[in-house]
Amino acid sequence: EDSVITCFAKAQHLYGDTLTSIRSAAEGYPVQIFPNPASASFTCKLATDEPVELEVYDNTGRRIYETKFKSQCTIVSRDWAEGIYFLKGTTETNVFSRKIVIE
Repeated sequence: EDSVITCFAKAQHLYGDTLTSIRSAAEGYPVQIFPNPASASFTCKLATDEPVELEVYDNTGRRIYETKFKSQCTIVSRDWAEGIYFLKGTTETNVFSRKIVIE
């Protein structure tokens, strides 16, 4: 069992800045994603005016979209396949993650 833990510790170290570390992201960060589920588009709205870099990943971990904005942005998703997508937002002080379902 020790070798399994060591293996995961090394993997976390090697891939710490990628989607694999999304569990450490701030769950309580003031952001709304709506509608969820979505189809043609969805909105990402922050409770602050802090600049954010937003990345969207598909269920394989491939980054499919990225943008920078303040306060609010609308993302067109009409050409995306149905499924669960992961949003990762980065500000100067926080990293947050959310899920969005595309139908």
